[in-house]
Amino acid sequence: MSGMKLIPSVYAESVYLLNGKPFRLTNRRYLDPIYNADIKDGIIMSGRQVEKSTTASTMIANYTTLISNFNALYFAPLTDQVDEFSNNRLGKLYKYSQNDYIKSNFLGRAYKDNVHYKEFANGSVNYLRHCFEYGDNIRGISVNGIWGDEIQDIHIDALPVIKETQSHALESGCGMKITWYTGTPKTFSNTIQQYWDKSTQNEWVVKCPHCNYPQILGLKNLTPTKFICAKCGEEIPNEARINGIWVKLQPGNKIEGFRISQTMVPWITAEDIWDKYTTYSTAKFYNEVLGRSYDNADKPFTMTMLNRICENEYRLYDRAKDVFANRPTFMGVDWGSGDNAYTVILIFGLNPDGKLQLIFAKRCDTGKETDVTWQTEYISQLMGIFRVKYCIVDIGYGQAQYEILRNRFGKRVASCYYSFNLGVDTKWNEKKQQWVVNRTRVIFDYAEAIGNCEIVWAGRDRNQYEWLFDNHLVENAEYRKNKNGKSEDLMYNHPEGQPDDGLHAGVYAHLAYKLSQNNLASNIKFSGVHIPS
Repeated sequence: MSGMKLIPSVYAESVYLLNGKPFRLTNRRYLDPIYNADIKDGIIMSGRQVEKSTTASTMIANYTTLISNFNALYFAPLTDQVDEFSNNRLGKLYKYSQNDYIKSNFLGRAYKDNVHYKEFANGSVNYLRHCFEYGDNIRGISVNGIWGDEIQDIHIDALPVIKETQSHALESGCGMKITWYTGTPKTFSNTIQQYWDKSTQNEWVVKCPHCNYPQILGLKNLTPTKFICAKCGEEIPNEARINGIWVKLQPGNKIEGFRISQTMVPWITAEDIWDKYTTYSTAKFYNEVLGRSYDNADKPFTMTMLNRICENEYRLYDRAKDVFANRPTFMGVDWGSGDNAYTVILIFGLNPDGKLQLIFAKRCDTGKETDVTWQTEYISQLMGIFRVKYCIVDIGYGQAQYEILRNRFGKRVASCYYSFNLGVDTKWNEKKQQWVVNRTRVIFDYAEAIGNCEIVWAGRDRNQYEWLFDNHLVENAEYRKNKNGKSEDLMYNHPEGQPDDGLHAGVYAHLAYKLSQNNLASNIKFSGVHIPS
């Protein structure tokens, strides 16, 4: 491991206590490269109860105490998870060590030791944060090492935000940079699966002592009382499981990925796993025992739905004319970063049938169109020629553009911030002049409106916005723990590299319509909210 003079696993066994006993890695050869190899970017995709948190806490403690001025960040979705990790995992490694080595050499009254912030005598620092939304509360710190835990419950768009904390890692602190993500998989569209897909995908290969057949232990190796060889059917003893080797399925990838299943660990027996196999749901067994994804995600948008709202002769417009010359129009803008994510502008009008009709669609993806100044001027023109009543824009990459539009058009333009845990659908932030909305609810509401054909697209001109179909079809819906950790809420997500900008532009336009509808379409309810006066 770069920067360490000692072998980290040996150091850990020499220094730490676990449950009052010396920390040991006996019969855990599969952890050797995770502790000792010089890995800059790593991911552990695992089942439950395989010492994932113990491994993360020990790695953080190693870097913190062995390398001076090492700044580490640990994050997890929920505050309770962070507090548990800080108090009962990482904190105990520091507080109770063999011969009080850590306390004697690294701790003291002069150094802060809080749940979310810890200082050490060698200049190292630990930050511990939750990341339930987009990582905004993690901005502003500078770190060398990142450990992200339970990332299956973190929105994929939050991870690049968190990675920005390492932007000065090579020139600050100890001058090094490492990142580790850990978690238990869910669906194939989940955050951890997407990072696993980009990794080396190291699998623990066990050789049968009877026929020498190499295999990755799974369903074919299970019986009620023992593990068996998938080829010859003879028993695979614990010694064979312990002495497997890591094999890269995708060598050459930057991220080192390790899948750790319950079939690998020495303290979980074949009987234990068989009992779970016969009682767990298929998805739970794959996720929590085998450490594998299982595809049970829902698709909020299907091609059948989108085709249905295009079964018409409506067309797109270049300005508000014909039936829309004197009818209200609504704009939604999702700003793009330019990295396979482009600014999308959608305008809808309330047609004579009372439906919200797509009348303009633009993706700014070539040449000057990707320039934010050009986009701001273009949107300003559209506000005029389409006589837009209300426009809502994404605040993510567009704060400067929004301020210009707000100065020009006043309260006809508002920004929108997605929240994952807002108790109501929408809330107006007077200080920021911004709508804070419950992300899941407004996307669900938009999807429901499409499903009910309350929203229609221009069927005659659908060839002009085929990308808009793709931007909707990439979206997936699955459940994750809510902020109190006691139940699960729906979360919408999309595969990294497959943009959903058009979807969110549609959500914003639909939101603009519904916030304005008190005097327009009283038959559609929306929590009694109104545009601020």
